[in-house]
Amino acid sequence: MSTDWQQGQQLQQAQLELAWAQQEGNHSQKELHSKDMKLKEALEQLTQVQQEAQGLQKKLNTSERTLANAQICQITDC
Repeated sequence: MSTDWQQGQQLQQAQLELAWAQQEGNHSQKELHSKDMKLKEALEQLTQVQQEAQGLQKKLNTSERTLANAQICQITDC
């Protein structure tokens, strides 16, 4: 009779451990989803900053060419 009781206790303990593990798994999934969303947001911001940097680089290149042409004209009096 005590064996049945012990098995019942073990089963109950196993069920409690399983329920706890499921809760931990759910919490981990929510945390992973949250971090994934933050990562996606950071990637979007990075993409935007990269595009802005490319635009600034183009403007800088244009300014450098204009300045170089102006210096050439100043030297050659064009």
